[in-house]
Amino acid sequence: MRLMNLARCLMVAGIVSSAAMAATEEPGESSANAYWRESSPLKFNVGGGASYYNGNTGWGLTTGIGTRLTEESPIFVGVDLGFNFWSANSSLTSTSLRATGISLLPTISYGFEISGLKSVRPYMGLALGPMLNIESRTELGVDSSGSRVQFVLLLRPGVNIGISDQLSLNLEPKFGVIASSFVILPTASFVIGM
Repeated sequence: MRLMNLARCLMVAGIVSSAAMAATEEPGESSANAYWRESSPLKFNVGGGASYYNGNTGWGLTTGIGTRLTEESPIFVGVDLGFNFWSANSSLTSTSLRATGISLLPTISYGFEISGLKSVRPYMGLALGPMLNIESRTELGVDSSGSRVQFVLLLRPGVNIGISDQLSLNLEPKFGVIASSFVILPTASFVIGM
């Protein structure tokens, strides 16, 4: 299972690098500059991806909204709502675990302007905030459940790939911590300019 997930991540990386090589333009032009500084000041995103947390594999959905910090600025601020689902089974200890994480994360991102790239625009972001973690566990035939609020800190390196004037695709290998455990949340999201 983990090998399949690694293969998927490598496939996405190959697609992104292929798109980057194919998306060159004449020197002196910069569509990244136009996108980060002159496109729609309000961006709505929706997407999903894999989820690796505390040794468990799962999947997640995310949606969010962001706005340019100031006119013609490459900095966007916003908020993301995420739903992540994990499960694990151990035949050795007769344990099964199901967990759902619901996060509301304020975010900030900076879009880089790299000359020579036509529609592939790298960016770096940071998200931090609360996550409600709801768990149910069955251990040796005994069911238990509980919930807690945990702090989330994510680094969000990514690339934005232009599809049309108002539609693009964000690819992010987000990573960070939930409470004190490492998390990786690779995500693909459609971004709609409003």
